Amino acid sequence: MLLCALLALPAWARGMESGAGRLHLSASPDSLRLAEGTRAKLRIVGGSEPPVLSASVGRVEFLRETSSGVYEAEYVPPESLDPQVAFVVALSADGFAWIPIVLSGIREVAVLAKYGTPVSVSVEDEVFGPVPADGSGRALVRVVVPPGVRTARYEKQRIDLSVPDKSLVHVFLSSSSAEANTAAEVTVGAIAVTERGKPRERAPISLVATEGSLSPAVEIESGVFEAHWKLPPGQVGQARITARLRDKPASISTAALDRVPGPPRSISIEVDRDQLVAGEGDVVALTARVLDVAGNPTECAANIAVEPGTVLEWERTGRGHFDGRVQVARRRAGSQQLEIKVVATRSLSARRLIPLLPGPPRQLRIEPEEELHADGQQHQLRVVILDRDGNRVDVAEAPTVTAARGVVSPPARSAPGAYRVGFRSPLGSEDYEEVIQARSGALEAEVRLKVRALGGGVVLAPKIGFTKGTSGLSSLTGGGELGLWTGALGPSLGLVIEAWFYSFSQADTLAAMELTTEVRYLALEASLGWRRPLRGGLFWLSAGGGAVRGSSQVSGIPGQASVTESTWTAGANGCAGWGRPLGPGVPFGEVRVAWQADPGQGQVRGAVNTVTLNVGYRFDVH
Repeated sequence: MLLCALLALPAWARGMESGAGRLHLSASPDSLRLAEGTRAKLRIVGGSEPPVLSASVGRVEFLRETSSGVYEAEYVPPESLDPQVAFVVALSADGFAWIPIVLSGIREVAVLAKYGTPVSVSVEDEVFGPVPADGSGRALVRVVVPPGVRTARYEKQRIDLSVPDKSLVHVFLSSSSAEANTAAEVTVGAIAVTERGKPRERAPISLVATEGSLSPAVEIESGVFEAHWKLPPGQVGQARITARLRDKPASISTAALDRVPGPPRSISIEVDRDQLVAGEGDVVALTARVLDVAGNPTECAANIAVEPGTVLEWERTGRGHFDGRVQVARRRAGSQQLEIKVVATRSLSARRLIPLLPGPPRQLRIEPEEELHADGQQHQLRVVILDRDGNRVDVAEAPTVTAARGVVSPPARSAPGAYRVGFRSPLGSEDYEEVIQARSGALEAEVRLKVRALGGGVVLAPKIGFTKGTSGLSSLTGGGELGLWTGALGPSLGLVIEAWFYSFSQADTLAAMELTTEVRYLALEASLGWRRPLRGGLFWLSAGGGAVRGSSQVSGIPGQASVTESTWTAGANGCAGWGRPLGPGVPFGEVRVAWQADPGQGQVRGAVNTVTLNVGYRFDVH
């Protein structure tokens, strides 16, 4: 409505200068007798949009459009029985119109007369009665009093009707509101009538404003005056303008202009505390204000979000004013601050951060960040200082940490109330329990941690090497190992399952034939292994046996295809190796000796003895 009124202001002013613009306002009837329950039907013609209707006394109801550009409404008179003139004004972008409605009042006139005498009272040319005088010699006659009439007549007697003076002037504005933080200009209209409701030409009218400046009032038609009211930026509230008739002290009319805030531009958030200490009250009371560019609270919906925490209350308590309460859990899951966010529009929000402080230190905890191994490598421990509710607590000095068998590095702060400690265990082939102790001020903690033996319970190792053997065997070697060090056979014993592949080629001359023999071996073996730490690494021995599949192919016989044969034979092996942890596993080297039996058939005959040098990398699978 404010926007419509501001847009309508130039057109409304032009309408006043040309004599009510295009609007035409009529009332049927144009005079009413009070206390009879009658109403006047208003008709407004010539508007392209619904007009804004107002009345100096009484009210206007049921505005409706009956046809294009034609509107109707009802005027309801006031409950007062005093005679007066009602000013009805219609405003729109198409102009302005007004009409006076004469409201005739009601009075009861007491006349003294002999008992039974009929008494009639006249008001101007209308006679009321007769009413017979009662036994006390008194007749009470009800009369209708038009505005401007002060007395009634009974025979030659004039009777004062005790009619109070009513305002014969009405002031109204082109807009009911304007932004307070910007300058505004409003057109002021004032109407003066006679006591009978006729426009009063050249009425001695004066206009006074509570703030701003007014131009001189100019009579633009009989009884209708116009002035321009300029207001500088000011406070939110009401500015008023008062119209008076200098020769009629009771003729006063006031119009109010609401100085409203502008659109929202910022949000302020106030809280009842600057920080929250666990255990010392976990509820924050807050107030949020949505403000315009000048800092005035302005009407706007707003929502709240908190992290971490729960919104207990959030309600609008005034224009642009919101009150709420937020609760934070005593245990804050590592959160260091409470974030309060108030959102008014998609592009307007504000955030307030409140530090979440723990209570006094009450607990000291030691936790491994990874599984511990007796591999001589450094593993990480975490030492945490907590309050009663499990929140981390910063302390002035780092805690001291010791280990019964291993070595710990000085604690390094990794987060508030949290420290990282490097733990290095001596090499070991058996699992053991390590005792870690920590102290911080008066707090002490001890934890027993399992340290796994060097090398996992299940290891996987790819290998490559070089094999040298009898009968001229010389070959690159590839294979893999699966080790099962589960402790079932003892702390240092395990089962090793291996697969090997190697080959060699041999050329021979037989009866003038150049023969080529290619032999490939695939060995599948199981061994019993033993391991112990040695010189910062891991040393192992293994011995076992299995089966060897030999495949041979002889080519070079004239007129014949290559001859292929394969056989299985028994094999045995022994191995010694050493590796040192590096990265996620253990690189190693080993020496392997093996024997395989004579297959007793086929192209390749005789037992084979081999020596193999391997390098590989062991991974802990479990």
